[in-house]
Amino acid sequence: MRATLSIIAILLLAACARPEPLDEQSAVHDPFARCSGDDRRACMAQVEAREIAGSGGRVQRRGMRLTFRLGNGETTALVNDTSDGGSAKRYVYAGYLPSIRHHVVEVRYYEGGSVLLLHEQTGATTDVHGFPAVAPGGRRVATASMDLIAGYTPNHIRVWRVTDTHLELEWGLDGGTRWGASDPVWHGPHVVTFTRHTLPSPSAGPSEVIRTSMRLDLRNGGLTVQSQDP
Repeated sequence: MRATLSIIAILLLAACARPEPLDEQSAVHDPFARCSGDDRRACMAQVEAREIAGSGGRVQRRGMRLTFRLGNGETTALVNDTSDGGSAKRYVYAGYLPSIRHHVVEVRYYEGGSVLLLHEQTGATTDVHGFPAVAPGGRRVATASMDLIAGYTPNHIRVWRVTDTHLELEWGLDGGTRWGASDPVWHGPHVVTFTRHTLPSPSAGPSEVIRTSMRLDLRNGGLTVQSQDP
């Protein structure tokens, strides 16, 4: 009986130590996904408060100022512009991604918005436009964005290389005014799928958008993009 229990314990330890499979999916980090409608702003404030509380004091909100205590001992801040015009912007903290050592911040402009990634050691910021999906292993990040109707946000898919100090753009494809991208999901460290949203004509409306599942493969030093739909 004792020997049997020992074998079970060994098997359980082995299962716990087993590395994650390479085809494990890594999807978009968007803590505000459930915030919508008239209460979106209040919902986002609640999410931000929760994420700041979990930052261990590295992030603080004081009125209009969002302050970050960096790993190099310095601090940096993002300050809201509450003017009623084109320069207006509001920063909302969206959490920390330890695998890439970046904080995530949503930016709301007078019209439209974006997403910033801020390096926790250097304070370097990268405007990536869409919420990030981190590849297994943390060496790449995919972002997608679109605004086919109003055009406040660029329409594209991007892959960023994670360095020790910042992000570098590795690959990108722009859709112009005809198509945008959403929902990047990693399948291992080299393959990412996303949804392409296409307007069949310049005069088409939101109800006419065509959605296509796409696959991007970054293996073997090359790049392939193809549709997954039949």
